[in-house]
Amino acid sequence: MSAADVRIAAARGEAEAARQRLASTVEQIKVRLAPAAIAHDAWEGAKDKGAEVAEGAVTAVKERPAMVVGVAAGAALILARKPIISLLTGLFSDREKPVRARTRN
Repeated sequence: MSAADVRIAAARGEAEAARQRLASTVEQIKVRLAPAAIAHDAWEGAKDKGAEVAEGAVTAVKERPAMVVGVAAGAALILARKPIISLLTGLFSDREKPVRARTRN
């Protein structure tokens, strides 16, 4: 074999190795981009983020319990504003009604 033939054979070997690496990379990309894999990764990310948020909330409650109670009370008042307004309106409207005099027939 001549030197040129050796270089050509080496180049062909390198090209075949590169082709195999490319095929392997393409297969890895196909696996990672499969809808099930994307959904799984998204689910795992959401679970991790949810755990972080929960841990942060627990830490905040432990560090500032009075503030948390105040915020929770404010939220409860906002959510229950209509029944509270109805109750207060009913209490105050009863006092403002005039008393009717009884008449005998």
